[in-house]
Amino acid sequence: MRTTRQVRAVLGSLRAAPEHTSYGYEVITEVNLTSGSVYPILRRLEAAWWLQSREDPSPLAGRPSRRSYYWFTDLGLREAAKVPGP
Repeated sequence: MRTTRQVRAVLGSLRAAPEHTSYGYEVITEVNLTSGSVYPILRRLEAAWWLQSREDPSPLAGRPSRRSYYWFTDLGLREAAKVPGP
């Protein structure tokens, strides 16, 4: 996986408490990036099996479910440890 400054920042935020599930918005505020940058990174990390997520139903009727919480897989923990910090 290509590790840009933004990817390293997101990984750094998640690595701060690897046993913790992180809310997507929490990552956004910690790394000071836009949701348009962070959520695609989270999706790519999930597609690479570095992360898992949980879908929560939308509180608004008729809206699709949304991925809310993210956490490292075992593979993700190993691979993220190889990536230098932001």
